[in-house]
Amino acid sequence: IKKQKLTDTGLKDRILPHRQLGELEVEEAGDRPKWDNKIQYLLTCIGFAVGLGNVWRVPYLCQSYGGGKQNSVTQCRLMLTLNKKIDNRCS
Repeated sequence: IKKQKLTDTGLKDRILPHRQLGELEVEEAGDRPKWDNKIQYLLTCIGFAVGLGNVWRVPYLCQSYGGGKQNSVTQCRLMLTLNKKIDNRCS
């Protein structure tokens, strides 16, 4: 069986050593924006997971089945309550 010799792609010259990668990561991490607190991070993750479409869809479905008015009041009350609790924790 003949062994084929692989051609040199120059990849070794383009990949930095582990120590230089660590230094580069520390330098770049200083420029990144950071979360103010854990609650902000958690709410952002939930927002990405749920999506805006579902937030609009729930009141529409409730209204189409006859509960739109009550649901709108309840949803507004819930949002205001959560907003106050989050503001109190952040400040």
